[in-house]
Amino acid sequence: MKRLREEGWEAEKVEQVIGRTFLKRDLFNVIDIVAIREGMTLGVQATSHVHLSDHKEKCEAEPLLLLWLKARNRFQIWTWGKRKVQGLDRYTLKKCEAVWNRSLQIIEWVECSPK
Repeated sequence: MKRLREEGWEAEKVEQVIGRTFLKRDLFNVIDIVAIREGMTLGVQATSHVHLSDHKEKCEAEPLLLLWLKARNRFQIWTWGKRKVQGLDRYTLKKCEAVWNRSLQIIEWVECSPK
């Protein structure tokens, strides 16, 4: 959420932990964080680099994500991973945005580089 705030968003975690089960439930089954700024609402799913394709598949299968996008909201998967920089482990962020393609009736993914 720190990164979202640095980019000018107001952000809140919306993922819930269910009672004493320690199970987690995402908003609309895919959103961990909701962020807003003037004229925009963004849903974010956060994961590691290695789980990006799994999360894309999960999101594509979720009808509520399609409703979220059709309501003109934005949705991104943010992945974090380690890489070596001058011998030190550094975390890197990659963003991937879901876009509803009306003509093909599918969700397409667009890579977004961090700012």
